[in-house]
Amino acid sequence: MVRRGLLALALALLCSAHAARAATFLYLRGEPGDSFDVFAEPYRWLDESNASIEVYQPFSGAYVFRFVHTGSGETWSMSWTTNFGGAFTPGVYENPYYLQAAVNGIVCSVSGSHVVVHDAAIENDTVQSAAIDFELHCAGGTQGGLFGSLRYRTGDLGCEGAEDGTACDDRDECTSAASCQAGRCTPSAARPLCAPDTICTVEAPCDPANGICHGSPAAPWGESCDDGNACTLGGHCEGANACVGQPIDCDDQSPCTTDSCDALTGCVHTPLAEQCWAIASRSIARLKASGTVRGQHVRCSGTCASGSLQVLLIDGDHYRIPSGTTQCLDGQPFDGADETGTLVPARHGRTTFALDNLDELAADLLFCTSARLKSILRTMSMQPGGASFTGIERVRTKLPEVIPTRLTITSTFNGAPYDVDEPPDFPPFPPGHRPPDCGGGIRIHCKVD
Repeated sequence: MVRRGLLALALALLCSAHAARAATFLYLRGEPGDSFDVFAEPYRWLDESNASIEVYQPFSGAYVFRFVHTGSGETWSMSWTTNFGGAFTPGVYENPYYLQAAVNGIVCSVSGSHVVVHDAAIENDTVQSAAIDFELHCAGGTQGGLFGSLRYRTGDLGCEGAEDGTACDDRDECTSAASCQAGRCTPSAARPLCAPDTICTVEAPCDPANGICHGSPAAPWGESCDDGNACTLGGHCEGANACVGQPIDCDDQSPCTTDSCDALTGCVHTPLAEQCWAIASRSIARLKASGTVRGQHVRCSGTCASGSLQVLLIDGDHYRIPSGTTQCLDGQPFDGADETGTLVPARHGRTTFALDNLDELAADLLFCTSARLKSILRTMSMQPGGASFTGIERVRTKLPEVIPTRLTITSTFNGAPYDVDEPPDFPPFPPGHRPPDCGGGIRIHCKVD
């Protein structure tokens, strides 16, 4: 949470850099690895447009450049004193105490420094102009550090009494030219910003010491972004280069397609077959058992009815009926094998379903119910125009009971092109014959001969 708050503050300090007057500013860049870098990470830019600036003498021989951000109140101070640094004159200084940095009263305990004074002018104990670049390492840090540039009325002394338009040097490598305007050394064009490197980064100030873009800071956590992935929505930043979006739902609710997503184009719905039909079946199950129990001949029978919707996929003369997820007798879910086979033309315009995997279907049925599948016979007839079909199916099984027991399921069905909103009508029951629903179990009646 601390890093996130500092990042938001840093971005706030950068927001007005476009309008900067380059003659007076403080640029700071914190590189990870130093105890003090976090206070300036990733960047700070303070100038006359977003900060109050004060230069004063706390005591003789000492000078403080104080920048207070007008929005956040964050205060940066750069201090120099003759007690440690020597003369305030142009040159290169490796003295760790030449320049001190502080933020909100917290001082960088300098353990190493590299300071370049380009220009310095002091008159009657008043700083007239200064241009300083620096690299500070705080509290024994050997990695990272605090890098920056201090400019105070840079080039203004040469503009005193000069005509507007007279060339001047603002000591900023990021501005192509500067000229005198009303006694101030002003860049000829707005100071440029470095464009974001990648997604979830933002603009950053150009380094005035060398004109280099050091890399864009991360955008605020949660800021909207576009990851360029058509398979996600609602992207938001979670650090530099980390645009996180929620996967979109590509399920078209159709069993006729496989659903996937392409990062460039979005949802892809691939047909499973050339034709996809919906089948509405009306089935009547008939149980018959006959055998001897304790010396008595017993006959049993029972009937029930049910309805079901299935999908028929046809590719040329091959077909597939997906099984979907069903339940075994013990209530456990079970994904059985799909029925596959070949469509064989028959007499009178009928088509016969020739199964390829009867043994596989039989094994599934035995696993779930202990019933043995004996045969599946199915035919269909296409209606004129080819927009629908009707058919008959008969399934024969043998049950593991005390006496020989057979369960035969006879179905009539209607088929139509699959449409989730308009499924085909269920075939009606035979006139005057409507067995009880199989949902309550099949009622078995037995008698002794």
